[in-house]
Amino acid sequence: MKQRIVVHYNYDGFSSDEAKDYIFSRLEAAEGARTIIDDAAVHAVANSCQGTPQLINSLITNVLILGTQLQKTVIDTEVIMAADNNSARARNKFCTSD
Repeated sequence: MKQRIVVHYNYDGFSSDEAKDYIFSRLEAAEGARTIIDDAAVHAVANSCQGTPQLINSLITNVLILGTQLQKTVIDTEVIMAADNNSARARNKFCTSD
């Protein structure tokens, strides 16, 4: 007897508080300090990524690389926006057909 089970689920992503906890837990897992990123920057990441963990991971990686290149001691919203813009340009470059 063949059976098919179908499950539909809508994932809304992390809330702003859940995204903040997620970002800090990832930083702590990498033995980084919470103080390397300010609260406004964490909020900007959560909003930009709409609470999606994979997007948060990608953006935070780009943010940390860019912050290092800019010799930032604290990641702020300026670095978040710059990294997000770089990510958007890269997506557009590879997702458009010319």
